[in-house]
Amino acid sequence: MAPRPAWQQDDCPVWCVAVHRDDDHPDDRKHTSAIRAVPVIQLCASGPTGTDAPRTTELVVLLQRRDGAPDTWLYVGDGNEQSIEVTPECWRRLVGQVSDVLAEVGVG
Repeated sequence: MAPRPAWQQDDCPVWCVAVHRDDDHPDDRKHTSAIRAVPVIQLCASGPTGTDAPRTTELVVLLQRRDGAPDTWLYVGDGNEQSIEVTPECWRRLVGQVSDVLAEVGVG
């Protein structure tokens, strides 16, 4: 096991796969889980006509926590244009509501 960087305040959580180094940029001083990529079809505005069109893309899901911070965040996004980052408990509530909506309309 490599020695802990001087800046690291707390031990890595069991889910952390990050390799921490002394020269990590301050923005990168966080614990991160493995990335899970999910292929999706997304509805997007396409061009000047304002029409919407589906496109395939990939969303990633991961946990992260800034070193020394008390809160863990679950990130879902494409890494560029869109992202949602909320607590795991909020995601549980959100997933529950999405499941309920889909069940109510018989989708999924």
